[in-house]
Amino acid sequence: MNDITQLKYKIDSFDEVNKIVRVSFEDGQWAQVRLSTPLPTTIQELENQIKMYAPTVEHLQAQSSNTNLSFITSNIGVDRTCERKSMSTITPGIPTPSDNLDPEELYRVQMTIAIQRTLAEMAGATV
Repeated sequence: MNDITQLKYKIDSFDEVNKIVRVSFEDGQWAQVRLSTPLPTTIQELENQIKMYAPTVEHLQAQSSNTNLSFITSNIGVDRTCERKSMSTITPGIPTPSDNLDPEELYRVQMTIAIQRTLAEMAGATV
């Protein structure tokens, strides 16, 4: 059984002019990692950016879960209302940026939120 906590990847190419690293992952997925300042100066710093483009451990656990999610299918096309998320109110299970986070962790949280918004927009949700 594979250890899902380990991310296996390969650097396929590097566009030095545009600072784009193309990586492929063990599961066949790939990503174009657009580097931004501060630019990574070590492989560990680069890996911190690459990790942003790979599924999380929790996502992989969810993929292999046998939890009954039929309630989602039965709600397709149904107009629903729920309480809106607030950045000033802590909602259990939803990360919120904090001044107490170190810059790397704050960046990770901000990128996670940005990715979630992008995915929601791609799915047709209003964010």
